[in-house]
Amino acid sequence: MALDACFLKHLTEQLSSELSGMRVEKINMPSRDEAVFSMRGATRKKLLINASSNSPRVFLTGEEFENPKVPPTFCMVLRKHFISSRLMRVYMPAFERAVTFEFDCRNDFFEPVTKKITVELMGRSANLIITDEQDKIIDAIRRVDISASGRSILPTVKYQSPPPQEGKIPFCQKNAFENIYKNGEMRLFDALMQNTAGISPIVARELCFSLTENCEMTVKEADKTRLEGLREQLLTAAPRPAVIKRKDTGKLIDFCFFEITQYGDFCENIFFDTPSEAVEFFYKENTEKTRFEAKTKDITAFLTRTVARISKTMQVRKKELESSKNAEELRIKGELITANLYQIKKGQTVLVCQNYYDGLKQIKIALKPELSGAQNASLYFKKYQKAKTGKKILSELIVKDCAEIEYLEGVLLSLYECKTTSEVNQIRKELEEGGYLKRKSKIKITEKEIGPRIYIKDGFTIYVGKNNTQNDMITVKLSRKNDIWLHTKSVHSSHVLISLAGREPTNAVIEYAAELCAFYSKAKNDKKAEVDYCPVQNVKKPNGAKPGMVVYDVYETVIVQPREHTDGRA
Repeated sequence: MALDACFLKHLTEQLSSELSGMRVEKINMPSRDEAVFSMRGATRKKLLINASSNSPRVFLTGEEFENPKVPPTFCMVLRKHFISSRLMRVYMPAFERAVTFEFDCRNDFFEPVTKKITVELMGRSANLIITDEQDKIIDAIRRVDISASGRSILPTVKYQSPPPQEGKIPFCQKNAFENIYKNGEMRLFDALMQNTAGISPIVARELCFSLTENCEMTVKEADKTRLEGLREQLLTAAPRPAVIKRKDTGKLIDFCFFEITQYGDFCENIFFDTPSEAVEFFYKENTEKTRFEAKTKDITAFLTRTVARISKTMQVRKKELESSKNAEELRIKGELITANLYQIKKGQTVLVCQNYYDGLKQIKIALKPELSGAQNASLYFKKYQKAKTGKKILSELIVKDCAEIEYLEGVLLSLYECKTTSEVNQIRKELEEGGYLKRKSKIKITEKEIGPRIYIKDGFTIYVGKNNTQNDMITVKLSRKNDIWLHTKSVHSSHVLISLAGREPTNAVIEYAAELCAFYSKAKNDKKAEVDYCPVQNVKKPNGAKPGMVVYDVYETVIVQPREHTDGRA
């Protein structure tokens, strides 16, 4: 993405202008690579610093974050050093993808000291580093040994700026294109990327496009005077932050500090007043998804592995069950051997006799030559008993496997629908109580009970469960015997409850609730879905059943299109 040194220069100027002189009121870390500083001055602002390896960034935000109940250790370090400190200035060292925040703090003796936070925004090397007045490292969000990167980022070590990119001249210098002109046959875009520091691919392509609307031109074909002029213009002109959006799909492609024209009518520019607003807008949707995926990654991987393992075991059991279907044949062979013991001689390998279970047809029965006739008969009877017992046990195990797969797939579906960390933790707790996951900590964290989704339609309250725990809550605790309960036919879905409060439900309300039920189910992407509904008194939860598992009878079915309703959301 285009958070290059050029964009960062404008962003740093904005942060310095708006934040200098403000005090740090709160510090939180929504995730282990992300810190949010709540600043107080004439107004209140929030500074977000993200040092993740996939999308490091820094900007002002108005977003509310859900923070963990127990702050990460590094969050406590930040609070110790910077709570109540005053931000003095924000600057960008050496036209690199790094921003330094300089604070006026107090030491343990309440004496004024200067401490800095340097945010390095260089992809996989991204980091957040705290240093003191002598530039000695106090701590870093990601400690790095010298053998890993050529410089040591460890406590007490003197901080060293990232080394400059070898062979590249910063875009801000007057001789920025000096090395480019030595590569006349090379494509201009490639020459810019290989020899110039501080610009992203989208800026390099736009420079080429601005010259001749041809990104394939070579260096010798380029007008050097115009190229130098464009460089100077980009450095001196006021920024016009823009996010580039595809017109056909609405997907956000990139962002830049000036208007991008290289995509023509394929894309449009969405302009913002400040660089920070452009960055926040671009990352908001993608970041929410990435942040949440990180929180659910371990549970998702576990559930996927477990379902795959149970499915594999079930297939093996089905094959064994298929082979055990010849149990009756084994019993018959044992009976025939017993009836023809007089024919069997020692060392005989095959018995040919009449099968009086099949119209006296001749049958060949394999014998073990080292065993007597009676012993061969006993062997067949033992195999018969084993196959007979195995058939019963395997059938029960396969039914159990099917139920467990259905349950775990339901949990996985609920996990995909989660929107907050608390909802994820509720699912984690369910899996821990079911013995699927080990408890992460012996410390019991009490969380506010999370309620189901609530909708209002024509005065009726409709509850939609977010996970199995809430499904049980809806079906068992919130319901009254005449309330209407809904569930998709044959596939997993959230439990849905229409609270009647003594009134008769209308067809419109039932259809509305059924559409919600289908939307929060495995049939979500189908054009039509069958949804069963019945009074709650017809729904029973068997003893010992897993969370969310019920049986029901005497029901009706409605066919609806899965639909998420937002009009009645309470």
